[in-house]
Amino acid sequence: MKIGNTLMFGMLGALSGFLSAIATDTLQHYYQWSDAPWYTAGIIFGIFIAIGILMRRDREATLLFRLPLWIVGSTTSYFIAVKTVQLLIEGTNVAPSYGEFLIAGGAGALAMLASFSILLFGLELKELGILVLLGATLGLSWFIGDPTSELWYQKQIFMLYVCWQTGMALGLGAALDRRG
Repeated sequence: MKIGNTLMFGMLGALSGFLSAIATDTLQHYYQWSDAPWYTAGIIFGIFIAIGILMRRDREATLLFRLPLWIVGSTTSYFIAVKTVQLLIEGTNVAPSYGEFLIAGGAGALAMLASFSILLFGLELKELGILVLLGATLGLSWFIGDPTSELWYQKQIFMLYVCWQTGMALGLGAALDRRG
């Protein structure tokens, strides 16, 4: 079994998660009134996966025209994940629990994978199901971080973005490697 795409996409996902966390944390200081900083992660993840697609030798020429739409789809998936958590805790006076992040991770993954499957590479139903479950599980990485930490690399957002984006990129790479 080839693992070239898996490794490449995993590295791109890790770098994407790292940059997404830094960008989101930085932008939150300037745009505290807006949800916009949260969506930069979708843009960054979309761009890094697009880079991975462009680095593949077997890519189609028409793929270049679909990559900008993929980045929009990736950004939309982050919007869906963030809004899912917000809607699930709206009106409650409690902090989000595992359930909200499990659902949000799965919802964001489903939206991202639908975009990937429609625009770039069709995923089999089994792959789609496994990757949605992976995305849901990775949503729980929010709870690895320390919400009281002043150190950016210990914050919940850093843990969430690095774990989720690395894991999902590895999953996409593995699905592409399965194709041979």
